[in-house]
Amino acid sequence: KLKLNKKNQILEVASNDGYLLKNFKKIGYNCLGIEPTKNTADYCKRKYKIPVIQKFLDYKLSKLLKKKYKSDLIIANNVLAHNPNINDFIKSMKNLLKDKGTITIEFPHFYNLFKYIQFDTIYHEHFYYFTLKNLKKIFQKHDLKIWDVEKISTHGGSLRIYVSHSNNKEKKISHKVNNIIIMETKLGLFKEKKLNILKDKNYKIKNNTIKLIRKFKEKNKRIAIYGAAAKGNTFLNYIGLNNKEISAAFDLSKAKIGKYLPGSKIKVYSPFNNFIKNMDIIIILPWNIAKEIKIFLKRKIKKTCKLFILIPKIKNIN
Repeated sequence: KLKLNKKNQILEVASNDGYLLKNFKKIGYNCLGIEPTKNTADYCKRKYKIPVIQKFLDYKLSKLLKKKYKSDLIIANNVLAHNPNINDFIKSMKNLLKDKGTITIEFPHFYNLFKYIQFDTIYHEHFYYFTLKNLKKIFQKHDLKIWDVEKISTHGGSLRIYVSHSNNKEKKISHKVNNIIIMETKLGLFKEKKLNILKDKNYKIKNNTIKLIRKFKEKNKRIAIYGAAAKGNTFLNYIGLNNKEISAAFDLSKAKIGKYLPGSKIKVYSPFNNFIKNMDIIIILPWNIAKEIKIFLKRKIKKTCKLFILIPKIKNIN
């Protein structure tokens, strides 16, 4: 799509352990990662032999890197919402972008958060929840333009935007950009009264969940949850569920097994532990990947165990 060649420089901001960049490296592109966490940065350097700057990207760093690492493609997936100083961050990427270059950014779309009541994605890591209309204004402020956009399925519905310098005449703005802004406007995302509806829907899910758990407990059902990720913990603590109602949490992450969920103090077990066969009900908290979790769990649970998701509404998915 971007007509890149092997001479082009590719930079990924928040490159993590190199899982994405390794694919570019494999076919011969020049790659650089920027990743502040030591363990993941070290892994990327050791495993994939990709150079990594182990720092947070800011304008000061961009000035140091500009001469050597000005890039044809800058990738920033699921990091824009994590940076409290968004203007400095965008200014930094602009400073590292070649005249004809493109920045691609992925982020969860607030349209889906609102429409499908994904309130459990509102937690400490995220400083912002973006609409395309908001981002268009922010990038214009920095003489950058969003010239294309794609809907993608990650995180319950995200957008991938393509951004270039405003004076880049080769990049024509797609009609898709305005179409999505129209869609956001029709849903009422820029009207305060409409936004307050989300609060009421949150309460409804909370009350319905509490009723459901009580119903199961009255029948002496053993209830577990699957998924010990951040949004699951947000959900549990908002509803007010803890280890009195929930017997166990199951998760594949070795780093979490044997530990306890914050707030709720529910112990985390491996799904390969036979303890899972004692459960009558399992609530899948990562609703965005419920289908694949269901397929995985079907081989681990007893036949009578029922699987549920609770967002956007309570649903038995057996």
